[in-house]
Amino acid sequence: MGRQQKIKKLRKEGILKSTKVDKKRNSEIRKMFIWIPSIIIVIVLIFGIWAYSAKDTNATVNGVKITSAEVTEMLLPVKDNMRQQGLDPDDPEQAPNLEKYKSSIIEMLIDKALVEEFAKDNNITISEDILNERVDAEIASILSQYETQEAFEKQLAQSAIRNEANLRKEIVKSLQPSLLEDEVLKEKFGSIEISEEDARIFFNSPFAIEAQRVFIATDDTMDEATLQEKENTINELRAKIANNEMSFEKAVAEYSEDNASKVNAGKISLQEGSLVEEPEIWESVVKLNNDDLSSTVKTKKGYSIVKINNIVRNKERYNKPESAKILKIGLQAQEGATAEEKNKVLVNATGYVNTIREGKETFENIATTYSLIPDQGIAPAEVYPGSNPDTDEIVFQTLSVGDVSDPISLNNGSIEIIKLVEKNPEVIAEFSLLKDTVAKTMEDQEKARVREVFLTEIRDNAKISHSNPWQRLNSWWDQTFGGFFESFKNWIRQYTVDPLPESKTPDSTGQDGNFTIPVGDTGETITIDPEQMESMNFPVETEQTQAP
Repeated sequence: MGRQQKIKKLRKEGILKSTKVDKKRNSEIRKMFIWIPSIIIVIVLIFGIWAYSAKDTNATVNGVKITSAEVTEMLLPVKDNMRQQGLDPDDPEQAPNLEKYKSSIIEMLIDKALVEEFAKDNNITISEDILNERVDAEIASILSQYETQEAFEKQLAQSAIRNEANLRKEIVKSLQPSLLEDEVLKEKFGSIEISEEDARIFFNSPFAIEAQRVFIATDDTMDEATLQEKENTINELRAKIANNEMSFEKAVAEYSEDNASKVNAGKISLQEGSLVEEPEIWESVVKLNNDDLSSTVKTKKGYSIVKINNIVRNKERYNKPESAKILKIGLQAQEGATAEEKNKVLVNATGYVNTIREGKETFENIATTYSLIPDQGIAPAEVYPGSNPDTDEIVFQTLSVGDVSDPISLNNGSIEIIKLVEKNPEVIAEFSLLKDTVAKTMEDQEKARVREVFLTEIRDNAKISHSNPWQRLNSWWDQTFGGFFESFKNWIRQYTVDPLPESKTPDSTGQDGNFTIPVGDTGETITIDPEQMESMNFPVETEQTQAP
């Protein structure tokens, strides 16, 4: 009896009851199981396509994209500068540094986008007169670095810019962000006033202080008795130091609880704002002089005594050390050159010097034709005593303005020829001569503070994202399904045979279908006819136990 017949018989006997199937409901359930996954798949696909389209976005500012192309373009000068310093920007070791530069560029582009949006919303534009004036000033500044207009134009022609018209376009492009900021902040900047007395106080104020500190820590959990005990201890220490009953170094070694400075006799470097959580320290020492001892300073971190070792005042930053402007011709024999070849370079260098001194050729033309770095022979570089010990004596003691040196053999095996373009003696700053410059410095500092406050305000009200949908999608995948599929892949690999290394893979040779197989590590091979492989007996390696 078949299965269906048994079911019918059981139903007749009343053992099984007939059930009515709701075909409509089953159909709806089937549709649900089809449509819900389908809708989910479509949504994921649409989101994936949209996310992929934004994969080259480094950040967004109120919907405005900052693309990888923009960031890459602004990284190019950074990479060029790294190469000039002998660093390879593509070296994996430089990746962290490059990433820092990249992050800074992205933040700068975010600020630029915010300012542009603010300017657009408030109908703020850059005056053409102001733009042209600034561009002309930049062109004049660049031109001043060359001895002649012809040298300037020749250098332009040899560069990627080619001509002055293209240079102006590049300058406009670089100036527009800062000029637009100036227009946006024009009213705020206009309210900044720096008096002559303000400038004088700033001129004589400390810029940086080298000091030592004894520190005793406190915290909010201490009771009044403990706090009083610590205050008494620091006051007693100060009295002993002031009365020469104890050296400052001994007080640091025995009592200081600032582990970072304690290992270095309590030495610290101070600048305004350098100790963010202890601003009282700077306020207490800013009016002291060298070798002075501060009073006991209370901060939220604890108690301190500070001894002043050396003060660098703002006016010292305006001192001008002795300096010179020079042109250079650099020559060097090829790597691995013989002594004769190296001597030939020296002979050529001597010839170049004589040619220049006799007026048969200009220094710039020789540099352009023969120097390892032609730009160094065209645009004067400013140098200071100590910047290049190999040539300091010649530049600052031997040459007069306009002189060309004999060939100079450097420690690295290269040869330099130097032309002294300008020499300037050391200048000690005087406020009466620099009051306008000092006031401008203070004004610029205040502008920077105002700008920072403004950018913080518009950032707080902006919608800024430092990632993109594609990165978020990849991150979501890794956190959800990525681990599962990675585990599944590893599980599959456990039960599969990894492919043979390329060196062990049979290699087909010729038209006859024979295979060449390497034998061992000796480089020997054997050739096998595939048709004969079944009849061949291959020896089986067995473990051998070596007798002791």
